[in-house]
Amino acid sequence: MRIDIVSPVSNSSTRGNGVTARRWSDILTKLGHSVFISNSFDNAVGSDTDLVVGIHATRCSAILQTVRERQPEVPLLVCLSGTDLNHDLAKSESNNDWKRASRCLSLADRVILLEPEGYKTIRNESLRKTVESKSTVIYQSAFPYETVSKRNDVFEVSVIGHLRPVKDPFRTALAALQLPESSKIQVVHFGQALSDEMCEQAIAMEKANPRYRWVGNRPHNETMRQLVRSQATVLSSVSEGAPSLISEAVVNSVPLLTTRIPATVGLLGHDYPGFFEVYNTDQLTSLLQRLENEPQFRDELTDWLNQIKRRFAPEQEQLRWRELLLSLKVKLERDDTKKK
Repeated sequence: MRIDIVSPVSNSSTRGNGVTARRWSDILTKLGHSVFISNSFDNAVGSDTDLVVGIHATRCSAILQTVRERQPEVPLLVCLSGTDLNHDLAKSESNNDWKRASRCLSLADRVILLEPEGYKTIRNESLRKTVESKSTVIYQSAFPYETVSKRNDVFEVSVIGHLRPVKDPFRTALAALQLPESSKIQVVHFGQALSDEMCEQAIAMEKANPRYRWVGNRPHNETMRQLVRSQATVLSSVSEGAPSLISEAVVNSVPLLTTRIPATVGLLGHDYPGFFEVYNTDQLTSLLQRLENEPQFRDELTDWLNQIKRRFAPEQEQLRWRELLLSLKVKLERDDTKKK
């Protein structure tokens, strides 16, 4: 079967949608299919395609509508991105982005969620029920990385993510400034500054904060090495889709502190002990101190992650894709029978 994946970013992008497209391409190829990745701005899907997977409802709306008009028998799958859920579908129904996203969802045969809480952010009740009835959850998987020795001279805390406002990228650095002088915590930040302003803020924070070091954008292998050798990692986002950092931290048993937002609750569970509220520097400072000084708290976080580790195993993601494709095949066979 030929499967076309439509992504809103370039094939080489290190942003979440690009990573997801490449990972799904690998999974679907292993399942025996021919997979092609294109960009939503290319407006190109093969005329002989058997299935189209759109990543990002708003950005893929036009191309999926074209496919539906020209090839009405081709099943369409839509993966809701963080931007869809937290911005476009949370806007007024008169907004053009909302209209594009909702039109795309109405065309879709199935809706893919990357965590089970995602659809709850949709303001329109009718559309929310439609998405819920069509949705299937596919957790993003990650592979365990090789063991790396942790530093003994400092308590290293990593922040991994590109520098943009929605990530609230300097919250961990601000929390570190409030730590007592005796603390050995050092914050290491991997990620590209996506604006000149963010770059200037990172440089200024480095100069003002002896506990903070900005490394910049690094290859994935190097980034993973930093994650695994960290004593802990922090995700401070204001909103997210389903950040790959969570699955990577879970499968590598790296204690994780994160904002309590729908995506992280969906991935980790409502009662996860490592949550802090968005923009709450004091809460994060307190959690960092507990991580450094209370081994039992570190063990509590690690035990929780180990209990949900199987959820993010590559074989589980592949299984969910196999089940989804099987359900589509059954649907198509039933439709063909009705036509006859």
